[in-house]
Amino acid sequence: DIKRRSHLFSSGLHRLINKFTMAAGGNNSSYVSSGLKRSNLIAVGLILMLAELVWIVQTTLNNDCGGDGGEGMLDGAIPYEKIRLQAAMDSQSFSQQPNLSFQRYFRQWDYDEHPFPCFPVEKQWRVVQVMRSPARTGLLFIRNMKTGSSTLGGIAIRIARAMKRKAPTPLDAEMCRVRYDHTRAVDLKFGERKFNQSYLFSFIRDPNKRAISEFFHFGVSRFKQEPNDANFQKYFRDRWFLDNYFLWDMALHGYQPGNNKTAAVESIMQGYDFIGLTERMDESLVVLKMLLGLELNDVLYLASSKGNGGFDDGAYMGKCHYIIPKHITPGMKEWMASDEWKKRIDGDYMLYQAANRSLEMTIEKLGREEVYRQLHEFQRLKKLAVDKCTATTIFPCTPDGNLHRLNHSCLWW
Repeated sequence: DIKRRSHLFSSGLHRLINKFTMAAGGNNSSYVSSGLKRSNLIAVGLILMLAELVWIVQTTLNNDCGGDGGEGMLDGAIPYEKIRLQAAMDSQSFSQQPNLSFQRYFRQWDYDEHPFPCFPVEKQWRVVQVMRSPARTGLLFIRNMKTGSSTLGGIAIRIARAMKRKAPTPLDAEMCRVRYDHTRAVDLKFGERKFNQSYLFSFIRDPNKRAISEFFHFGVSRFKQEPNDANFQKYFRDRWFLDNYFLWDMALHGYQPGNNKTAAVESIMQGYDFIGLTERMDESLVVLKMLLGLELNDVLYLASSKGNGGFDDGAYMGKCHYIIPKHITPGMKEWMASDEWKKRIDGDYMLYQAANRSLEMTIEKLGREEVYRQLHEFQRLKKLAVDKCTATTIFPCTPDGNLHRLNHSCLWW
């Protein structure tokens, strides 16, 4: 009962933090004009300290009671409050004055108003050319590189299968129409989608972490570059399209360096039905499940084998590549703290901040207690899936780096 009350108290504080934050820095806040900005900033600082104290008390209670960071949490799992606070700190560390006008509630699908847009998937949907062809209806997923996208691509397909089962009339197809491969939103013509006949979503990641992962995955592991400071800088300087990569990939009507970043972020936030965070993967998937009226098993996953020390299937090249573990040098860190680098990712950080706050707002609207009740159950089921399914899961590459010669893999399909 003490832990339950502590959680409720913490939730109340988080709501206060949101209100005070908007009062202190929100462009549309009525409090700013009343001259209370300085006092509100002080209040925010005090509340944040109290929230951190509550989190420490919660963690201590869990440890004293033999827990592992939260009631129902998995062995070794990070307490969800700590994940949430870390994501907030990551986004705040780049800019102390984020534009709060971009944040929004992600919409919950109204099945009474519109049936879910389940259109027959193409018979050759596994073919790359079909995956990357334009679509204006159906389940539309923008698969950003190095955001957990292999796992998320598989989840998109699972959701498309689940939606077929929910369709009001029988569907003579394997599943609902879905797009899930690496292709820019503008090339898929998602900006022309039919709003009530499609659902558009994506996941993004802390831009610094994504960039590091990109360099070691492609530059070092696939292109065999030495992981030194000079190659790290050259990799990004030679690839202008990686400047504000999320804006480049997700903008519905296209984005080029030099375009208005603020306008691009606002357009993305208004144009997508949901944007999750890789750092808050499980939370985001549970929220997505609730927004779409899915079952927890529809968004369960086994992590892809493409991480550090695993193998990548080489983008349809028929060869597996060993993913060399990341190691960041002091020179890399120094360059990523430079003004040059910050200009390369400032739009992406703006989007990351907006998505993080929008996820928080949506959790509040859905009911924080209910979201985290379902999160604990999701993590319990995920652990069960890992225990029961890992040994029989068919990943694209074997543990020793050989490509599976199969037409499909249960990781994907």
